[in-house]
Amino acid sequence: MLWSCTTSMCSNTALEWDAPPASFACCLRAPHLRRYVSKNMKILSARCLVACAMLLAQPVLGQPSLYTVSSKAQGAPFDLVVTETKREPNKSFISVPGFHNRTAPGARWLMCAYTDLAIKRGFSNWVVVYPPENSEVLVVGFSNSPNASVKELLGKDFNKERALGESVMPVEKFLPMCGMRR
Repeated sequence: MLWSCTTSMCSNTALEWDAPPASFACCLRAPHLRRYVSKNMKILSARCLVACAMLLAQPVLGQPSLYTVSSKAQGAPFDLVVTETKREPNKSFISVPGFHNRTAPGARWLMCAYTDLAIKRGFSNWVVVYPPENSEVLVVGFSNSPNASVKELLGKDFNKERALGESVMPVEKFLPMCGMRR
C-alpha cells in the first residue's frame, strides 16, 4: 500500500511514500487526503464490524451439532435411532424411540452408541440412566475419571434404580466389542 502525503507535510503537493509519514496531523488538513482517509476509515470500520460479529457468533457457530446415529444405517437387522436432544458440559440427553422394546443385540448396539458419543465428546468414561416406562429419553453422563461418583456426575438426573451399574463404564472396555478404535 502506498501512503499519500505532502512534501512539506502541509502543502497541497502530494507525493507517494512506502510507509506512513511520521505525522498525519498535517496530512489530514489537505482536502484530497482527508477524503482518502475518510473513505478508507469507512471501509476499515465496516471490516472491523464484520470481524467483531464473526468473533461474537463463533461460540454459537462453533457448537458441534447434536449427535445422531441409526442402527439401520449401520447395517443392523433392528431399527434403533439415537438422537441427542440436549447437551450439558458432562451430560447428554438422548431420545431412543422403541427403547423399552429393544432386543439384546439392540441393547449392545446402544452401549456402542454411548461409547461413540463419549469419544466424540472427548470423554473416557460414561454412565447411563434408563428412562421410566412413560419416556424414551435417557441421560448419559460423561467423565474422564474412572473413579467419578455417578451420583455427583449426574446430579438431579441420578436414579439408583435406573442407572446402568454403580460406576462409570470405561470407553476402552467397549471398543473391541463395538469394533471401534480410538
